[in-house]
Amino acid sequence: MADLIPPLPQDFVHQIEQDFPQEAATLLSALDHTEPVVSLRHNSRKCAHYKASPSLAYSSTPIPWCQEGYRLEGRPFFAHDPLWHAGMYYVQEAASMALAQLAPLIPKRPIEVLDLCAAPGGKSTLLLNILPENSTLVANEPIPKRAQILRENLLKWGYPNTIVTNNYPDQLAATGAQFDMIVVDAPCSGEGLFRKTPEARLEWSLQSVNECALRQREILDAAWTMLRPGGMLVYCTCTFNRHEDEEQAEYLLREYNASLIAAITPPEEWHWIEGKGGVGWHFLPGMTMGEGFYFAAFYKPQEEDN
Repeated sequence: MADLIPPLPQDFVHQIEQDFPQEAATLLSALDHTEPVVSLRHNSRKCAHYKASPSLAYSSTPIPWCQEGYRLEGRPFFAHDPLWHAGMYYVQEAASMALAQLAPLIPKRPIEVLDLCAAPGGKSTLLLNILPENSTLVANEPIPKRAQILRENLLKWGYPNTIVTNNYPDQLAATGAQFDMIVVDAPCSGEGLFRKTPEARLEWSLQSVNECALRQREILDAAWTMLRPGGMLVYCTCTFNRHEDEEQAEYLLREYNASLIAAITPPEEWHWIEGKGGVGWHFLPGMTMGEGFYFAAFYKPQEEDN
């Protein structure tokens, strides 16, 4: 089977060696020689109500940065599990569950939240686990077929005050909508899929990285206009490269005077890799549990007094 896996693109290898000189050998080896992580996250309210623990049905290990998350030893056929259909858990990539660490930074009052690029729904369902009671979540997805999948997953999750929209970011921004918190899980070149979906290696190129970076910046521009002063914006991707990660975060810091949220201090044993210049966090296969992830969080400055 190993012979059937496409090789890592040479431009990708050179980029990783440049961006992560200390971690490159471990990361590249992990992408070619280790299995992807399988993980799920409980629907905490449903599990409490029905006194159920879906992870107990499988051999599992708790994910340290998410109270409801578990790593599985194998990959069950989830479509045959009634608990999955009932929305008792969501099959989510382990690294992206790190957004649960934002919970202490969220206001205790009900807030209005936008998940701007939400399909298939992993981060939306996670947000619904950590948001204060009576908060409102708008989960948006521009592509109609993906928006339908998002809608189905959120229906299964079963939380009120949840709205699914099907718009491009600039269309939403044109409505004048405003939010206290926005999550931008930006479309990216998909480097975090190289272990789980090796065919993604064939679609990767430096050109696709540059095209994604331009699109990500446009999405961030639209998102920033919808963020209320004092609000929180979370930017994340499933890539490793700095063009789509730190450079986008630095754009917010430079162009919009955003304030980097540095309150998240993961224990050393979690093996999160700090971004260049201390901007955000990387999750790298072979070092961090998961398939590849980057995130950084920011506050929008309060309006100046007139």
